Amino acid sequence: MLCVMQTHLQDYLDTEEKYGMSEEGFKVGKIVSAKETLEVLARLQEPDEYSSRLLDAVAARYPKYKHLITKHSTGTTYSGDFVAQGDGWVGCESGKDPREGYFEFIDDRFELAESPNQIETERLLSQLRDYRAERDAAYRQAEVGCEADFEKLHLLFKEHLYTWWD
Repeated sequence: MLCVMQTHLQDYLDTEEKYGMSEEGFKVGKIVSAKETLEVLARLQEPDEYSSRLLDAVAARYPKYKHLITKHSTGTTYSGDFVAQGDGWVGCESGKDPREGYFEFIDDRFELAESPNQIETERLLSQLRDYRAERDAAYRQAEVGCEADFEKLHLLFKEHLYTWWD
């Protein structure tokens, strides 16, 4: 549907710019509204771009956190965000009952261990909390941006749709 609308609007825009016979002010308004709609449609064409752009900005401010799959001592598998420290990892598991702190692989299991540098572990955990909060905020902002574009598209269609098909 979006591709059809983009193709039609691009054809309409090309024709209007070359051969439009409307009064200059009206013609410019039609062209501007069509271009704006094409921009919104292009953004909606790639919905992951809303979050990707924002998440890339968050990731650039933090070290490269690794996403690991961990197995809890109860046999339950969890995942989480971790960053390397010494021979282990500092991070927080995801899931219902997450563990947080310094982890090492002990007998093929990912277990909490004594940190070689507790001050550094606390600093990294604090940074990880900030990273997760900013990442969550980026997801929320992406959702808001996408919803705003849908609302904008609705308003543009409501106001200009019949003009584009005259």
